[in-house]
Amino acid sequence: MLFYRNDIVRVVMNPYNEPELGGSYTLELKPQDVDVKVEEHDEEIFLSTQKMKVEVQKSPLRINVYDAEGQSIVSEGKQGMAFNREGHVICYKEAFANDHYYGFGEKTGFLDKRGEKYTMWNTDVYAPHNPETDPLYESIPFL
Repeated sequence: MLFYRNDIVRVVMNPYNEPELGGSYTLELKPQDVDVKVEEHDEEIFLSTQKMKVEVQKSPLRINVYDAEGQSIVSEGKQGMAFNREGHVICYKEAFANDHYYGFGEKTGFLDKRGEKYTMWNTDVYAPHNPETDPLYESIPFL
């Protein structure tokens, strides 16, 4: 886990090696000197800055992020983060009723991707491009 600012934290999971925190595909920002207060308890660790609080449940591993007022920014449900036999990292987050999801690169369908499931592997598509076509030309797993 690496804090870039008081309001930006990066979480990296590598089930086989030490996670590499050297660069980010999504941030050009260099990590700032952030004052992080650490509280460790038997079952969890709390990491706090002036603008956020990260709660790390130790077993099973769950990571929840809250703003300075205690409102949930992102939280994990029962499944949380894991990896499968192929070594792919899987991350499940809870969705609030008013959450909307935009992005994912070249994907067909409506702009709001809430409730959709997408494959992040691709090749050229020879069939017509319609809302049922997935994947298209490139995978961009950011939203």
